[in-house]
Parts: sequence; structure tokens; C-alpha cells
Amino acid sequence: MNLQKNIMMFILTSHFFVHGGVLGTLKPEDVNFHICWFIEALCYVMVNCFVLITGYFQSASKFKLKKLLLLWGQIAVISGGAYLILSFIGTIEFGWDAFFAAATPVTSSRYWFATAYVILYMISPLLNFAIERTDKRQHFIGCAVLFGIFVFLRNFTYWKDFANLHGGYSYTSFIVLY
Repeated sequence: MNLQKNIMMFILTSHFFVHGGVLGTLKPEDVNFHICWFIEALCYVMVNCFVLITGYFQSASKFKLKKLLLLWGQIAVISGGAYLILSFIGTIEFGWDAFFAAATPVTSSRYWFATAYVILYMISPLLNFAIERTDKRQHFIGCAVLFGIFVFLRNFTYWKDFANLHGGYSYTSFIVLY
């Protein structure tokens, strides 16, 4: 459990650096620039670590519709609620289309992580089925092929984003990590 908390702390730190504007205020000649970018580099991989840990635990779990609906509902309430609060205090202007998008963040892809994570959870029974039915050699070959396609070829050749990886910000990347 401490590992998950540490990973979430790294992810929050990354959000603070990027969305809080910290990285944009630093100058390359300043030592803090290099320190912050080093920390950001450490934080950047933590989303992948979180998904790997999810795959480890989810592969031994059963899919539960109630859990999916609860997760989806929490995301919708927090996103829609945040939109209403920001509208109420005057930070943003209220609009029905924008509110609808905020209240349906998974299907409107408002937050890439939430969309990718929900899709990963929905497809986890199929992934678990495949994992359970393969031996160690088949599993290794499958992982090697996925690595070859989604990491090696993508990074060392010119290959358009054929699998909708979006630089790692997609459900396809999450499925490969799982």
C-alpha cells in the first residue's frame, strides 16, 4: 500500500510542476531548472508503474460491474462537481455543452487517464483470459512482440501513430502495460 501512495505522490508532484506552472517559470541557466526537470523525469514514469501494479493485482481479481459503475460515477461526480463549483465562483463561464462534457468525462475523453483506466478495467477480463491460457513461453513471446511493436518500432522507426498510442496517453498503452 505504501508503494501505491508513493507513486501517487510522484504523480501529484508532476501535476504540480506541469499544471502549476513551475517548470514554465524556470530558466535553463538556473540549477533549480535542472533539479526540477530531473524530478519531473522520475515522476513521469510513475503512471506506467501505477498501471503495471494495477495489472498485477487486477489479473488475480474478478471483474465486478459494481466496481466499474462506482469508479465511473466517482469520476463523473468529481468532474461535474468541479465544473459547477468553478462556474459558481466565476472562474469559468457556465455552458450546458461544457457541463455535459464535464459530467461525462470518461466518454468525452476529458481526462485521458480516466478514460484509459476505465477502458482497461472493462477489457481486463479478456486480458486475464489470455494471460491464464498462455504458458510462460507464449507469455514471453507475446510480451516481446508487444514490446517490439509498441516500443522498439515506434521509437526507432518512422511509424505513424497507427495504434492510437498518443505518446503513451491512451488505453492502448495501458493494455500493453497490463
